[in-house]
Amino acid sequence: MLTFSPFITDSHSFSKPREYLYDSPVYSDEGDILYHQQVRTGQKDNFSLNLGASLTFSMPLDKRFQERCLKNARLQGDHQQQLIDNKKLDWHIARLRECGKLRLAGIEFAKDSPYFHLCEDVVVKPKMGQVLPHRHVISSPLKVADPSSPDKN
Repeated sequence: MLTFSPFITDSHSFSKPREYLYDSPVYSDEGDILYHQQVRTGQKDNFSLNLGASLTFSMPLDKRFQERCLKNARLQGDHQQQLIDNKKLDWHIARLRECGKLRLAGIEFAKDSPYFHLCEDVVVKPKMGQVLPHRHVISSPLKVADPSSPDKN
């Protein structure tokens, strides 16, 4: 992993209230103020602006966690794809079932319908083991006597 992080920092410090000069009273021997003398405070403003960048390269010492993470990510992707495939299959089976029921009932979309393509590939075939048309003709070479008739030959 390689990370590049540029940065800018600044700072400005000063005292408040800003007084570069102040009036200092000068007293007489009796304690009276004779006059005011301007005295420099020596206060300085400090200002700094720092520009820089940080470049970090890190390499895992143990790759087991990275391999496990990648494996789990692949499994999650495969799981999601399987869910999508299952939903597609469910949709197609439902389409096949419903279109087949409609075809057996003689119902279908018109050829110029925008939905005609939904059922056009569905083919209805006879059930396995069933032969259509299915008719039985029963014939008997023997004459069968009616058990209720008085003539029991």
